[in-house]
Amino acid sequence: MQIRDLTECPHAIDQLATWHYRQWAALYPDHRQQTFADELRQSLEGLKVPRTWVICDGDQVFGSASVIYDDMSTHPELGPWLASVYIDEKLRGQGWGKKLISRLMADCAKTGFETVYLFTPGQEEFYQSLGWTLRNREMYQGEAVAIMSYDFSPHPATVSVNC
Repeated sequence: MQIRDLTECPHAIDQLATWHYRQWAALYPDHRQQTFADELRQSLEGLKVPRTWVICDGDQVFGSASVIYDDMSTHPELGPWLASVYIDEKLRGQGWGKKLISRLMADCAKTGFETVYLFTPGQEEFYQSLGWTLRNREMYQGEAVAIMSYDFSPHPATVSVNC
């Protein structure tokens, strides 16, 4: 089992689009399954964004995570976004979500992003455990979501003063 760039396994697009549509169609009412596939194909262009990482074993795909320019129509001022984090049910609870997100975030750090955002309708605690910070909660497309951010900028050094 490996985490690879989607450019190395474009055969995964149809399966990922099916999963993404089933999982998130309510949050993207204007999207069809083909829309999800078309968005994934944009990751094949070799740009910094959008970019998608997948968990695969040979020709089988087991999950994905993407970095995209915008993800919430109500927040066009924010970006880039961690999006489409999906783990096949067979691998859930085995740490693959953390591994996948860590790989994508390492790529974001190398790219030079200062901050990355995400929104989640139910995985706030999981992302907090990975160092993400809650920005706010709101209703989006009829669902309660948490908007979170990850700041790559260095934290101020701790100063100790001897008296």
